[in-house]
Amino acid sequence: MTESNTAEAIQPDIVVVGAGMAGLYFAWRLLRHKPTTKIVILEMLDRPGGRLDTDLVVIDGTLVKNEEGGMRFVDSMKNLMWLLKTLSLDKDIMPFNMGDDNNIYYLRGRRFTFGDMAGNPDLWSSRYFLRDQEKQRQPNKILQEVFDTVLTQNGVDPKQWYPQTPEDWQKVRLEFSYRGLPLYKWGFWALLVDFGLSQECLQMIEDSMGFLAFYDQKVNAGVGFQTMGDFDKLPNYLTLRPGYETLSDTLAQQIREMGGRILLGHHVDAFDFDVKDKNLLNVRAHTDNGWTTHFLCPQLVLGLPSRPLELLCSQCPALRDNGQLMADIRSVTTMPLTKINLYFKERWWFDRYKIAAGGSFTDLPMAQFYCYWPIAANDDKGPASMTIYCDFDRTTYWEELQKTGKPFAPTDGLTQPKHTTPAGTFVVEQAMRQLAEFFGDNALPDPLLSTYVRWGSPEFGDGDHSWVIGADDKAIAARLQNPIKGKVYICGEAYSDEQAWVDGALRSTETVLQECFGLPAYDRPV
Repeated sequence: MTESNTAEAIQPDIVVVGAGMAGLYFAWRLLRHKPTTKIVILEMLDRPGGRLDTDLVVIDGTLVKNEEGGMRFVDSMKNLMWLLKTLSLDKDIMPFNMGDDNNIYYLRGRRFTFGDMAGNPDLWSSRYFLRDQEKQRQPNKILQEVFDTVLTQNGVDPKQWYPQTPEDWQKVRLEFSYRGLPLYKWGFWALLVDFGLSQECLQMIEDSMGFLAFYDQKVNAGVGFQTMGDFDKLPNYLTLRPGYETLSDTLAQQIREMGGRILLGHHVDAFDFDVKDKNLLNVRAHTDNGWTTHFLCPQLVLGLPSRPLELLCSQCPALRDNGQLMADIRSVTTMPLTKINLYFKERWWFDRYKIAAGGSFTDLPMAQFYCYWPIAANDDKGPASMTIYCDFDRTTYWEELQKTGKPFAPTDGLTQPKHTTPAGTFVVEQAMRQLAEFFGDNALPDPLLSTYVRWGSPEFGDGDHSWVIGADDKAIAARLQNPIKGKVYICGEAYSDEQAWVDGALRSTETVLQECFGLPAYDRPV
């Protein structure tokens, strides 16, 4: 393709906006079924994959992996498991360990191991002014009791039936009620308060689980229960040994091998019906080097998160004047998420504190940090990385620090990984200060390298999504999938029944492929 005044002659059959998992999966599935289709994917970033973004760093000859975006899944995600098997990536699946009794809570100035808290639930009362009925219970058990009560009020015995699939959770969201009001019309925070939980109890739940947004944003109660629905029954999480990004990289490679085109660094500004041929859509994109390119296509697929989708649709007269459509697009929250990855010469949290993997939690601004099993077996003492991971207001704290000072320079002969942004010196300094307080250890080793990402910022892409209070997600998703009949399609995790997961993007896209493009269902593994 030549980016010039002749660009309007570029006429693929389908333009896909967004090379995240929805856009990649759409193109891959369609090309496998209809190999002569001419597909062009336009992506504003300099890499495909969206919120799958793996970093690999070699330290003293040891490969250290960390994820800047998505990092885990479960084997009940049938769409994803089928895809991994079809791509021969199932051989790379390994456990994503969530920790053990050695992981730590540091709350209101005191630290306890998970084992301490499990063995003596009264310790929670030493940190929080709980009501009598809230005492002697783990925070996750309290949430479990609330949800079990909701199930019971709807004629369901939690011991006999419990939501397992996205379809189950959607049924709970839309058909189950609390005090006569469907769960999707309740705010999660409001329902928990109405149930009788004290503010201290809610604060304890927030602090001990690491995320604020599900309580402080306009998230409906059905989504809140689904998102926090692990409660005391954590599933066996999995990941890919070489990195989750290998999934999107493999899709991108196979798309190119089948003749599809992925154009990186292309910012789509607007689209409308072509003035010369109303059967075609004119999609306008600009590149980082200043060129403007036009694509004429009969069909357009928008595999975008909510914010860029809303912005793009507002530039299309045929869509921006559709009040129902724009309201549907705004029916999800966009939650910022910050990840600060720190790389060290040694796995000091294991050597000193026997924390092997998983999250540890605090009410400090860092909220939680994750550490990971090594890629290679029997490598407990080698180089390693950890992730500081937070959402909502806490992301603003780190964002302001990121704007201050200089980028943290790698040491020990390391170089900054491709496609990454180093954390600022003030961010690293404050992160290490908080880790020192968390562990009560002022002799922690310095990091060798850092990365910083704030999902929800324009330069990185959208963060997390949740259906807002009052959103009938089944009806909204159905309306969104084909807003201009036979011409424009919308798919992706943001408007799925499994938000925040790769499988949600696949499920949403699969619905569009089958219902709008006539593809047969794929064979799911048993």
